[in-house]
Amino acid sequence: MAYKISPIPHANILSTQTQNYTGLTSGQTIHYNTIFDINSGITLTENSKINFQSPGDYLFSVTAIICQSATNNVYYNIWYQKNGIDIPNSNLRLISPTFGNEYLMTNTIILDVNVNDNVILRWQSSSANGRLFATTGLTNPIRPDVASVKIMINKMSE
Repeated sequence: MAYKISPIPHANILSTQTQNYTGLTSGQTIHYNTIFDINSGITLTENSKINFQSPGDYLFSVTAIICQSATNNVYYNIWYQKNGIDIPNSNLRLISPTFGNEYLMTNTIILDVNVNDNVILRWQSSSANGRLFATTGLTNPIRPDVASVKIMINKMSE
């Protein structure tokens, strides 16, 4: 059976690195270091900016593993920006009640994009100990690594 890569614009981008929160008063940009699959008019620049050359409605789905190394009751926010402007009501907030535990955040949205639009993800933690947590080297049995952040993008319509 032969498979063909879809001509429909799509992307699967992730980070295999733990990202530590560095500031308490502003959000910071989520960065990616691995392009698993990217196609048909979607590009990644600056390791964070997702650019579009095909207009339409796109489904964005992000998952992130959060974990703080100290402090209880830390909150995390992840939201979208388009062309450098926060997208209203795109924020997802989660409170991590205990340190050392890992939690999964997911945030899904449909965005209308035009040619040359770009989208980035931002995040914020109430603690300098907040992090987007990657896990590598899983053994007994050997398993794939866990990315700190994954974003999947699929064009839905014109």
